[in-house]
Amino acid sequence: MARKQQGFFQGESFSVFVIRLYMQLGATAI
Repeated sequence: MARKQQGFFQGESFSVFVIRLYMQLGATAI
């Protein structure tokens, strides 16, 4: 179970984190 959660966080959550960070940077730039 721990390995599945770790893989999930590395894959899905990381993508969401990057997208949120990108949106925040774009919001501050505009």
